[in-house]
Amino acid sequence: MSALVVPPIRYSMTLEVPARRAFDAFTRGIGAWWPAENTWAKGGLAAMVLEPRPGGRWFERDASGVERSWGRVLSCSVPQRIVLGWGVSPEWKPEADPRRASRVEVRFVPQTLASVRVDLEHRDFGNHGAGAEALRRALAGEKGWANLLARYREATVGQRSS
Repeated sequence: MSALVVPPIRYSMTLEVPARRAFDAFTRGIGAWWPAENTWAKGGLAAMVLEPRPGGRWFERDASGVERSWGRVLSCSVPQRIVLGWGVSPEWKPEADPRRASRVEVRFVPQTLASVRVDLEHRDFGNHGAGAEALRRALAGEKGWANLLARYREATVGQRSS
């Protein structure tokens, strides 16, 4: 069985914060910018967690304590790069088989001591099988990565005074 070839999604932005701050906001601070409406949490989202280390978990916890996986950290070089396995199926359910996960790579490239270019690439959609193209379209749409990254930018730049 060969994987479908589906083009990646790519975004790039420059933030007026140091690379470490941008990295920490994307990883440890994910709960500040990931929208609760983009989760499976019933009765309220208690936490969105991304553990920035190889093998780290990426999951949500609802108000009753139930955890659901979004994927795993495949690679991590603090504060330069993180690669995540997107463990969400085209039906928007947790995907237990890591071979059926796409990849999200985020690079934090310093431009100056006080600014960083953040490059995100979501690729390997074909791993999801049937429905991969629909998943890609949804994530490339207005409620997908563009919305998530706008929220990330706002949360990250808003941290400057902290």
